[in-house]
Amino acid sequence: MNHDLKLLKSAYLRGENISQLLKQNGLNTIESIEYAYDLQAGSYVRAVSAEPERFRAYTTEMADIISKYAKADDEIIDCGCGELTTLAALSHKFPANVRLLAFDISPTMIRHREGSMIALKI
Repeated sequence: MNHDLKLLKSAYLRGENISQLLKQNGLNTIESIEYAYDLQAGSYVRAVSAEPERFRAYTTEMADIISKYAKADDEIIDCGCGELTTLAALSHKFPANVRLLAFDISPTMIRHREGSMIALKI
């Protein structure tokens, strides 16, 4: 399937919903979902950087909830980890013996993980 990436990027920058745009054009496939996520790569880090206190409150609350259930030697799996912003922030809030695993459908999002950790000072 061949998409005009310049047009998709322009639509994304205008704030359009890329998945919906592709669906309207008969392209509702896993590949179109991947295109939409690829275009968003870097947006999570920017959002967290723009509102660090809000993000810190969100991850602190999430860690408090998960900590009630996570036990030594447990595994926590982040399905749809994106740029790893949330899991990276949570990683310091659990005991060292809790194993954290992550995956995402978008390789581009995962490639941004190092940038996430540097930008967020994690």
